[in-house]
Amino acid sequence: MGETAIKLNPVDLSNPDTDIQYAIPDRIEKEFGIEVERNGYDYLEDEVNSLVMFFSTSSPKENAMKILDLFAQEQICENWVLESASIGLKDTDGYQVISPENYQGGFEVE
Repeated sequence: MGETAIKLNPVDLSNPDTDIQYAIPDRIEKEFGIEVERNGYDYLEDEVNSLVMFFSTSSPKENAMKILDLFAQEQICENWVLESASIGLKDTDGYQVISPENYQGGFEVE
């Protein structure tokens, strides 16, 4: 199983409701069932206290693209999540970001 992470910058959310940490995994679970399983969340100690949600999947890149499509089609907690999210795939050095395309590098979670 591979791991996908969704990192949200709360400053970029139009409605920075803390319920989003439950609403996003619930919506992904409803859409994809056991294909994408929630695997917890954490807050980073960065300048904006980013929220990172983790998901396990047997097809990380393929399912990350499906999640991106979902985020492009609907709001969650009155937020267009795609506008504030970075989606990364776990590798040996942390998470390599695949979206947004102009993101340089990756991010680490301790």
